[in-house]
Amino acid sequence: VMECVEHNARVGERIAFFELGPVFIPLEKYDPISGAICKEPKQLAIVLSGARTYPNWDAQKSPLMDFYDLKGVIFDLLEALHFTASRFVPFEHPTFHSGKCAKIFVPSSPSSKTENDHSAEIYLGMLGEPHPLVRENYEELPSAPILAALLDMEALHSALPSHITVQPVPIFPPVLEDLA
Repeated sequence: VMECVEHNARVGERIAFFELGPVFIPLEKYDPISGAICKEPKQLAIVLSGARTYPNWDAQKSPLMDFYDLKGVIFDLLEALHFTASRFVPFEHPTFHSGKCAKIFVPSSPSSKTENDHSAEIYLGMLGEPHPLVRENYEELPSAPILAALLDMEALHSALPSHITVQPVPIFPPVLEDLA
């Protein structure tokens, strides 16, 4: 994903993209039964960098995107998937900048929404700003902070609500303007 950031930084200053696909994680031992040499979990990677909004003729220079912009994107994604309670927990990871990293948890079922009961939660992934040592491995990254999130799609799929309640479309649409 960082190679994509490096390539796109040459094209424009504002970067916002996602990638969905398998991630190859080598196994510690060869599994002779399955013949597998690695695990291939599907993951969703989201990357943001650059100005918060596109340049506009009447706007001042836009502030740069930060950790909370990426957290908002993840929160909106989870809300669109009908997760009513998600939790972001700060933690340290060698890939991410200290103090700018969080784990993402969602309830394992709609009934386990109690505020203090975190035993019935599923770990979805992490988000944060890559550590400066990680940035040193790439030559042409943008000078703006890079924000990245990795979500485990299998965990996300297993945590999805089994059903959702929707409102039927009204038979008589509302009258918004009286033309009489």
